[in-house]
Amino acid sequence: MSNHNMKKTEKERIRKEIGNTMFYWLDILKFSGYSLYTLFPEDEGWEESSTGGLSVKLEYPYKVIHLSVPQDYIDNYKLKESNIKDSLLHEAIHVLMWKLSHLAQSRWCTFEQLDSCEEELTDHITNVISELVKK
Repeated sequence: MSNHNMKKTEKERIRKEIGNTMFYWLDILKFSGYSLYTLFPEDEGWEESSTGGLSVKLEYPYKVIHLSVPQDYIDNYKLKESNIKDSLLHEAIHVLMWKLSHLAQSRWCTFEQLDSCEEELTDHITNVISELVKK
């Protein structure tokens, strides 16, 4: 097997593990029936996160999730595996909050205010659930 194929195989293994972990968190949050596309930088539809980490985009009402994974996460997957698990929980909570965010965007507030509020609440919920799962 050539190095190119081994690298592709390794990336597909990482893609599968990330997808399985995302579905693990969605299951804990009682979400079902979602399709997930785990996108790497070379994939069509991949979007860079404003924070440099993972990024999730939802297609509503179709229950389709596009999870964009930055190259740094792929390159350092083994070193960051536990951090990635928490980051995926954070992204799964964005799925939980999507409808709230969508409704709030139609109100009188700026996108920056809404985004900041959503991130703060998502971080809080992430910490709570992460601690509960460790018990």
